[in-house]
Amino acid sequence: MCVKQEDMRICEAHKIKLFCKDYVEKAEFMFILAMVSCILVILSLVHYLMCLSANYAHIRDHEKFQELQELQYLTNPDLHASKDRF
Repeated sequence: MCVKQEDMRICEAHKIKLFCKDYVEKAEFMFILAMVSCILVILSLVHYLMCLSANYAHIRDHEKFQELQELQYLTNPDLHASKDRF
């Protein structure tokens, strides 16, 4: 929406009311819409960070589980051999 310079000049009293009616009343709706969109963006970022941290914890736990399995195989080689038979 492009506003011309001549539309922005307010010289008479009745034009001030028209200016407020045309441009300022629409601004309230735009501010509310902007606030709602900002809240949605913040909630989306929080959800993204929660998913990211859960995935990181899952990967880290999986690595620890693999290390524990390797340690068990090193300490008890018979356990590993019995699993290979079945």
